Amino acid sequence: QLTQSLGDIKSATVDLDSGASTVFVTALNADTSNLMEGKFGHPESSRVEKKYSIAGAEGRLALKEEGVSGVFPTVSNSRWDVALYPQIPLVLRVNGGMGRVDLDLSAMTVTSLDIKAGVGSVTVMTPKTGATKMKINGGIGSATITIPPGVAARIRVDGGLGGVRVDEARFPKSGKYFEGADYASATNKVDIDVNGGVGSVTVR
Repeated sequence: QLTQSLGDIKSATVDLDSGASTVFVTALNADTSNLMEGKFGHPESSRVEKKYSIAGAEGRLALKEEGVSGVFPTVSNSRWDVALYPQIPLVLRVNGGMGRVDLDLSAMTVTSLDIKAGVGSVTVMTPKTGATKMKINGGIGSATITIPPGVAARIRVDGGLGGVRVDEARFPKSGKYFEGADYASATNKVDIDVNGGVGSVTVR
């Protein structure tokens, strides 16, 4: 188990370099004094290393799986359960191996989400409030993105894709984008850019 106290920071950047682990990210309770609480299950041959620094009023947290053998680790039974403080703006960057990434960001304030590398599957529930920029890059088997009711969206999907399924009742196709009619004026919205060899993408 690892924790990182919140202190006096006003925003944070969180990097998760998870190797082949299965990763679950959720929100902490708002009354916590921690930026992050995590439980990590992994083989004895590996460990999760935490680095943290503060620049001005921004916290910078990095979690990385060390000691994984092989250049391209296969799916393992390693599991990360990471909970993050929901009341400050977060930049979240996930660099996965061949595992599964499951992000429930619905209660968080995530201004930027970047998922890249050879992730087996990605499931994301986007934030209910605020404006979020989201990028998915790399050889991903499948990506399922759920946008909560009342949240506007603009979606661009590009490059070597197997199948794209977008709820066009909410986000009709317009040129190179799928975009809701209220996107430009909405306060709560997500801008999604999917690029690279993704097997399938579902946006609902």
